[in-house]
Amino acid sequence: MQETERARYWDGVADAKTFTHPLDTDVLARFASRDGRVLDCGCGYGRLLEQLHDDGWPRVVGVDFSIAMLARAHDHGASVARSTATALALRDASVDAVLAFAVVTCVPEDDTLDAIIAEWRRVLRPGGALMLSDCALGDDARNRARYECHAARGLPYGVFDLDEGMRFRHFDPTAFEQRLKGFDVTWRRALTVTTMNGHEQPAFQLVARRR
Repeated sequence: MQETERARYWDGVADAKTFTHPLDTDVLARFASRDGRVLDCGCGYGRLLEQLHDDGWPRVVGVDFSIAMLARAHDHGASVARSTATALALRDASVDAVLAFAVVTCVPEDDTLDAIIAEWRRVLRPGGALMLSDCALGDDARNRARYECHAARGLPYGVFDLDEGMRFRHFDPTAFEQRLKGFDVTWRRALTVTTMNGHEQPAFQLVARRR
């Protein structure tokens, strides 16, 4: 699926979707100074930007490729810019932390995912922190059936389609960590989240340092 198609989808649902992955800013503060520059990649409607501002993080910027999501974010007074995750309009080593909450679930293709991870590493300073939160593989019958349907067609296990016409992906957390080339994972936890369509889903969070 092309990036323009994904942007069109998110523009169409910008006022209807709610995201729930929780951000613990006390955990973030263990790995990045509150005076540092923080990038929220895939900021959507600015939920985390607002929380960071309220919790004393003054140097925060959000990027997203959905114009409608960014328009909603402006309602919170957030500092935002339109950008794709594969080509961030930021200098090398220019941020102290990157947040990626419910971002990789939107990236079913391996090559695009690896390009995004490389871009996060590029904009992070050495020692900077990537804090990521996303959906893990579910072992219930509903999830297994839709994963297996796509795996039978040669797609990675965990890829599935919504009735709305978008393709998503859930990940094995251990296997995902192995994709983080040039990073060292220093903190992780498992949790359960409510998806944007109201389903309970296993999830994982991690913090990884850029080498």
